Amino acid sequence: MDMDLRKALYERRAVREYADRAVDHQVIDRLIAAAAGPWCIEDCALAAQNLMLAACGEGLGSCWIGFAQAYLNTPAGKALLRLPPACVPVAPLIVGFGKGPVQSVPRNKPDVTWLG
Repeated sequence: MDMDLRKALYERRAVREYADRAVDHQVIDRLIAAAAGPWCIEDCALAAQNLMLAACGEGLGSCWIGFAQAYLNTPAGKALLRLPPACVPVAPLIVGFGKGPVQSVPRNKPDVTWLG
């Protein structure tokens, strides 16, 4: 997982098509370690980004599955994942080997307002 952070920030893309190939459990453990912490809900987005950057460093694709969040917070969604009722899923992610390269998208120049 030796990848330059700047390279990962600029090259990581949302991958929406995956190859039918399992990711090694040791790799998954490394990804989880990159995101582990005593997070509050707001920090979960940061942990998810850490995990997605770590996945990029491992040569894996990832995508935040935003539409799944509402479902996973229902009793049926929690039952599907065997989550306790008090658990609040915050950042549903998919990680795996992409079927192929993902095209870059043009980036807008940031609009920065300096204070002070």
